[in-house]
Amino acid sequence: MNLLTRSQFRKLFNNSKPGLGDWDSPLWIPEENTNRKSRHFVSIPPIPEDDYSKFRLWCQKNCRGQVLCYSIDDTDKEAWYGFTHKPDIVWFIMRWS
Repeated sequence: MNLLTRSQFRKLFNNSKPGLGDWDSPLWIPEENTNRKSRHFVSIPPIPEDDYSKFRLWCQKNCRGQVLCYSIDDTDKEAWYGFTHKPDIVWFIMRWS
């Protein structure tokens, strides 16, 4: 598991593919319908598709901020989730990793 700030997250994605972490990149599409931007990011194994509705309900019930999925790697071994409320990360990791 990795925990990154927004700046570190941008740099990570720009290092893997130049321009991907830029402000106008598709990486930020999860934020388009929200009024807040994620400030902290963690990587864990992806939430299985058949658990995704449970995941969304759990986040709504247990998290004070928003939780968004930003990226899932091609091998389905790592997904990056963003958080607006840092204390939510502990509960999220305990439940979903």
